[in-house]
Amino acid sequence: MSEIAGILAPQVAARLLQNLAGGPGKLMGGVPGTGPSYVVVIGGGTVGLSAARMAAALGAEVAVFDIDLERLRYIDQVSHGVIKTLYSTPVAVAGELSRADVVVGAVHIPGAKTPEVITGPMLGEMRKGTIVMDVAIDQGGSVEGARPTTHSHPTYPIDGVALYAVPNCRTSAIMGHLKG
Repeated sequence: MSEIAGILAPQVAARLLQNLAGGPGKLMGGVPGTGPSYVVVIGGGTVGLSAARMAAALGAEVAVFDIDLERLRYIDQVSHGVIKTLYSTPVAVAGELSRADVVVGAVHIPGAKTPEVITGPMLGEMRKGTIVMDVAIDQGGSVEGARPTTHSHPTYPIDGVALYAVPNCRTSAIMGHLKG
């Protein structure tokens, strides 16, 4: 299920970036004359790696943060350097978030509440129109002050960014597919 959540996050974000969805009108992979979207993934576990791989497959420039150097080495190896790997510190994260088009919060600590690694001040420094996907909302969320959203109202604004925090988004997507 974590792999599915990771794969879904960039696909949902790609739709939310479109101006028809109220986004800034940017394509994940860009087009000639414009650059690709910059996707920052916080957490290099199953969700994070799946999200990073999908975003890269969609043509985005991608960076993954984690605190496990072995995991970062693994991601660098399996992505052949296509996915940029960065050691997670508040200063490093804040620097990359300020230029991101999409942020995927994919931090998970088994058996514990998710730490809020994306703070209110970090949200305030992001560019207007940035899409923030809090995939960890089921465990409390990785974004300070995040509250769950629904499929009918998947985002809400905070400081000019769009926060997406649909709980069990992976289960909902699979169940819809299995029913169809």
